[in-house]
Amino acid sequence: MGGQLSELFDGNDLKNAIAAAINCLERHRDVINALNVFPVPDGDTGTNLLLTMRAGLETCAESAAADLGQSCNKLSDGLFWGARGNSGVILSQFFKGFSAALAGVVGGRPSDLSQAFTQATDAAYQAVGQPVEGTMLSVIRAVSKAVEQAYSDANIAGNIDCVGDANISIESVWETAFVSAKAALALTPMQLPVLAEAGVVDAGGLGMVAIFGGIYSYFSGQALEMVDLGINSLQMDALKLDQSFVDASHGTQWGYCTQFLIEGERLELGQIRDC
Repeated sequence: MGGQLSELFDGNDLKNAIAAAINCLERHRDVINALNVFPVPDGDTGTNLLLTMRAGLETCAESAAADLGQSCNKLSDGLFWGARGNSGVILSQFFKGFSAALAGVVGGRPSDLSQAFTQATDAAYQAVGQPVEGTMLSVIRAVSKAVEQAYSDANIAGNIDCVGDANISIESVWETAFVSAKAALALTPMQLPVLAEAGVVDAGGLGMVAIFGGIYSYFSGQALEMVDLGINSLQMDALKLDQSFVDASHGTQWGYCTQFLIEGERLELGQIRDC
């Protein structure tokens, strides 16, 4: 589809868009890693997001179906089992919500995307026991609200009562996602004091900017250099982790990050968390 306006996008478009997102993450992985200070300054957020996305695409690519809902479900499954770190888990749950919204959809429309972003945001927040603003969650929520507003504005401008897909393109939805993600990322140091102290924006948030930018590049048909310019406009090169912050953090005692997979029927997440 890249560069061509269309009312629909299918499973093959999804795979190509995710591949473009992975390419964009690869280009900015080192910068994302360098900005990583929360929840611990271990410098692996960019790598974790990249490996998670690769796992998702690998599973998604196994499906030859052009059905959007089926391909998105495969992507979500691969992301879940291949999730790395906190950022990877949140990303996998974002796409789980995205997939749930697109279940049964053969060809996606802008209206489907608007609903998908809303459900994806809810799923991402529910994945975290104690959500913290100023992180990739804030970027995700800002994008969801911006996409919803853009779709609403398109309906009002069209003065119609139906879904309004004729008044907004799939490309413009992803452009809105990319632009609003950049704006939300710039606000993260004001939302999370540890970022301001360290002199950086949120690493996971930058990862989401790269992902949305890569997807936008596919649907717009523009080269990834365009996305690079957009990210560089945030003056990422001027942001440098305060070494004194890292040195002071070395005295903190961290335990191991342990993850469990619990399988069963009729499991209640709230009850499990309370145990």
